[in-house]
Amino acid sequence: MENFNPNFYSIIGVPINATQEEIKKAYRSLAKQYHPDKCADNPEAKEKMCAINEAYEVLSEPVKRGVYDQRLHQHTQNLNYIEMERQRQSYRQSSYMHQRRANTNINTFLGATLGAAALLLLIATISNDSDG
Repeated sequence: MENFNPNFYSIIGVPINATQEEIKKAYRSLAKQYHPDKCADNPEAKEKMCAINEAYEVLSEPVKRGVYDQRLHQHTQNLNYIEMERQRQSYRQSSYMHQRRANTNINTFLGATLGAAALLLLIATISNDSDG
């Protein structure tokens, strides 16, 4: 089990809480279906049978299965952590972009408002100069 494969249960087609008997039954059914002697004309059958054998070798032995289940649990936790980090990063980016848009809108509003106020002040100054 040097390379961790998180798909052993799906390869055999059983749930994680399957009994040894259910694993054995599913393995035998798949072995009949994908055995190279029965599928000599299908090159994918040999690869599929290798994956089935590897999964069964681990899941059929309680000690190996226990170690595999621990690694699967750790792998799942790591994936959950990675997904949470992605969501957090996405939130930060969307929050940043929202803040930038808000700042741009405020700056645009202030610019227009201050521009209008400056224009009114200029007009008032010109009209005061022309009156006096």
